[in-house]
Amino acid sequence: MRNSLRIAYISEMRMPTERAHGIQIMRTCESLSTSGSIVKLFYSNRKQSNLSLKNSNPYKYFGIEKNFQIQPVFFIDVLSIEKFIKPFLTPLMFISNLIFALTIPIVSRSWKPDIYYTRHWLSALVLSITGNTVIFELHRAGSHEFSKRALKIIKLTTKISKNIFITTISNELKNNLIDIGVEKNKIEVLPDALPNKSKNITNQQFDVLYTGHLVKGRGVETIIESSKNLPKINFTIIGGNEKDRKILINKYKPDKNVEFIKHLSPAKIQDYQTRAKILVLPQTDIHGQSPLKLFEYIAAKRPIIATNLAPIKEILENNYTALLFSPGNHIELTECISKLISDQKLGKYLSKNATEKYKDWTWENRSLKIIKIITDKIGIN
Repeated sequence: MRNSLRIAYISEMRMPTERAHGIQIMRTCESLSTSGSIVKLFYSNRKQSNLSLKNSNPYKYFGIEKNFQIQPVFFIDVLSIEKFIKPFLTPLMFISNLIFALTIPIVSRSWKPDIYYTRHWLSALVLSITGNTVIFELHRAGSHEFSKRALKIIKLTTKISKNIFITTISNELKNNLIDIGVEKNKIEVLPDALPNKSKNITNQQFDVLYTGHLVKGRGVETIIESSKNLPKINFTIIGGNEKDRKILINKYKPDKNVEFIKHLSPAKIQDYQTRAKILVLPQTDIHGQSPLKLFEYIAAKRPIIATNLAPIKEILENNYTALLFSPGNHIELTECISKLISDQKLGKYLSKNATEKYKDWTWENRSLKIIKIITDKIGIN
């Protein structure tokens, strides 16, 4: 009898990380292992820029079962000396990522994986053209991190190599690939999934809650502007770093009804989300991705207000599973919040529908779909 599938997950990111991709990667590895595969995560040994995470255990930080192996891989961390090389940062970042990608086949060879899984396009390129079988998972397009040139390279890779398959987290991303010439039968849409149940950490209640980063494109400024229209409602914003918080506060000058709470670990954040009257997803620019936070919000079983961007509308339906508003429109957001505050039955209706509709969107079911792609479409049995 053949042994279980051996899946090597490749990530050029540091672990742990406060960014959403960290929990997405760890949950994927955990669920693939739970589903019967043997999994090993190879990640970069970048310097931990977030001092609060230094020496943190990735399994504990993310609240993940230790059922797969992890191994750091050498990475030339040019970001640690960014202030000295700023004019040359982009080409040096490319070189360091390429060296990481070239290192991966050498470091992982002794582990003898059946297949590689990665979100790192350079690793996908190097692994596939060196004869390895790869699933490349696309999360965003059209951004600085994943340029049109990179998309074209991935397209070219699918033409010259039979060893690569692509998964995307939204239909919009799949259509982006088809538009540039990637064959439809080499792409599968696999949205993210709902997190596991949280532990009770806090008894604090929140009126309107946002959790996540505070950088441009997340739309947090829309929440702050909306809060000025609703002085009797408390708004809580959890996440981000001190620098981004100061930028927001100095620029948008929130009133006293807005509270900022520092970044919390994924193992803690869901409990805070379950204690909100309303959860807001105000993003203005998501490059085709459906944010992982969206699935956390659904799992929290609270009413959701979100922007009506295409990838979000693939998941949420206006007036049925959420209230949707135009990106950046704080007047519309104010109207949605007022509507839910005054109509608690509507909030229960929305959260009940979302909970029922997505109850089977678990990480375990997602991992089974990945394994089915490996066995049925790629042909590794």
